[in-house]
This record gives sequence, C-alpha cells and structure tokens, in this order.
Amino acid sequence: MSNHTPGPWEVMIDDAGFIDFYRIDANGETVGEALLGEADARLIAAAPDLLAALQALVVLDDGNRSELWCWSEEFEAARAAIAKATGEQP
Repeated sequence: MSNHTPGPWEVMIDDAGFIDFYRIDANGETVGEALLGEADARLIAAAPDLLAALQALVVLDDGNRSELWCWSEEFEAARAAIAKATGEQP
C-alpha cells in the first residue's frame, strides 16, 4: 500500500446551487471530493490526525504495559483501527 497524503487535511465547501459539494484538500492538493454530509467530510479530513493520535497512544502502551493493563481493550481497538487505516488488516 502506498502512503497516504500527509496532513493537515481540510474541508473546502463548493456550493453547487442547493447542494454542498465537499472537497478535501491537503496542502493545496485535492485528495478527495464528493457529495457528502458536512459531518462525513470533516471526519474524512480528520483522518490523518486521528491516525497519528492513535499511533502515539499505542507507543505509550508499548512502553508502559504493566501500568496500563486496564485499558487493554481500548489499546487493541486502537491497534485494529491503525491496521485498517494502513492496510495491514487481513
């Protein structure tokens, strides 16, 4: 899998009459566009930031496993989301 376009991503709204057309831009380059709801467009735009936050959280867990055992399900969910986003999921 190739790497994703680095963030930050932002939502650009193009008003096409009565329909809002959302474009996701990264550093002046369009990475996606669609007729979406605003909430969906904002979630897509947040994807690089969410991935980076989860990766940082998992690193924290890897270094402190004995202290953070009560969060194991949450850390496994974070690892699964990272795998899904990076194409490592089977």
